[in-house]
Amino acid sequence: MRGIFSVIVVILMALPLAWFYVAMYWGFTVSRDIAAIERGEDVDMPVFPPLEWLANRGDLRTTFAPDELTDGRTVSAQIAIPFADMLEEGEAMPDRAFRELYATLRAAGYFMPLCDEMLGTLAVACDIGSFQADVRHAGDRASRLYPSDYPETGLAILKASIRYIPAYPMGNPSIVQNGYTESARLRLMGEASVEDTPEARQEIYAEAMALCGGLRVTFGNCVIRSIELEPKRKRRGDPEDQRLIRATASFKLVVDKTKFRRDAVQAALDEVAATRLAAIERVRQILP
Repeated sequence: MRGIFSVIVVILMALPLAWFYVAMYWGFTVSRDIAAIERGEDVDMPVFPPLEWLANRGDLRTTFAPDELTDGRTVSAQIAIPFADMLEEGEAMPDRAFRELYATLRAAGYFMPLCDEMLGTLAVACDIGSFQADVRHAGDRASRLYPSDYPETGLAILKASIRYIPAYPMGNPSIVQNGYTESARLRLMGEASVEDTPEARQEIYAEAMALCGGLRVTFGNCVIRSIELEPKRKRRGDPEDQRLIRATASFKLVVDKTKFRRDAVQAALDEVAATRLAAIERVRQILP
């Protein structure tokens, strides 16, 4: 009996060591093959079943789910509004301690027009995923985005994340073999600031979709992971009714790791953006 027990102990002690050597060898072969690919050599890499692989990737499903509103696709925005403008006609001004609560409860309604703007262009459906409010007063630590002369009742800074279902084709990541997710980011509108108007926002959405389309030509799939509409710092002397924004888009793709280096998506995005800007500039030169 004691001999059998000793054999079991030896086996249990040997199993971790055996697994260690197997894992080390597997890691070595993968690293060797990837290095060969980067040198431009042909390598017979194993093919992982794409559907089985996707089934275990929750983050990928939230991005590419074709008919679900998820946090994997969002447009984020920020609005500044005098707190007094958030009150109903004849409604009493709440105590300062409760103003942030009032603003938070009413913030979502200010972003529904942005959701409506997205329909038919960027999105087939959208909703407010999350929102928050911060009421700032003169003397508080001021945001650098707005002038320091706040209204007496405070300035409400509202932020929201709008989830959407794409109106543009995303491609099919399930057919990508040996795939991994890759992301890329880019400042839109040639890094310029634009007026915070419905027309300008439509141009932002159109540019993001065009860039994603360019990536889809090369990689077979692309989703606009997020568009961030960021208020530009307002300086003294600027028109009070003028609000400028900058936009940054983040894209997510599934890429065959045996064909593309990890920096290939960002490089392709930069090239697509440069080509598009050059084409727009040529059109501007032709038009009177």
